[in-house]
Amino acid sequence: MKNLSLTLNILLIIAVAFLYYKVYSVKEQAPIIHSSATTKNAAIVYVNSDTLLDNYPLLKTMEKVFNSKRDSVDRILAAKDKSLKQEFADFQKRAETMPQEQAQQEYNGFMQKQQQLEALRDGLLKKLGSEQESMQDSIHNNLEAYLKEFNKTKGYEFILSYQRGSGILLADDSLNITNEVLKGIKEEK
Repeated sequence: MKNLSLTLNILLIIAVAFLYYKVYSVKEQAPIIHSSATTKNAAIVYVNSDTLLDNYPLLKTMEKVFNSKRDSVDRILAAKDKSLKQEFADFQKRAETMPQEQAQQEYNGFMQKQQQLEALRDGLLKKLGSEQESMQDSIHNNLEAYLKEFNKTKGYEFILSYQRGSGILLADDSLNITNEVLKGIKEEK
């Protein structure tokens, strides 16, 4: 029993020594990125997303279409709301001369119309929300596809998004490829 315990302890000491040797004998150096790096030899570059989105042609086009739809929905809802308010004002003038039962029926009808208008508004706003989400997905997919194609010739390991107030507090301007990306996107169209 003592021999088994002694043998196990010796094996454990050898294993620990081997692991210690493996971990501390390999001297890997972390890649050093100098601030004077150019985008030609940089592995990580960034695009200023604020500038990109302000000048992205597809986004501008989609925003115009979306704003037009939103304005149309606003006009439709405003017209229906105005019409319903006018009907209700007319009803209030006539209600004084109506029998109580008839006035209650018309009032219930207006309440039902109000609920229908609210349901219409909710439905239209939900549809606009999904269209906006779809638009954002389309823009993201388009940009991602372009950057994949763009990067085939550049060979960057990472293309980060930088914007004021994001997690990146400082970025070297020599790693900024925003203008190059914008130029390529505009030439592609």
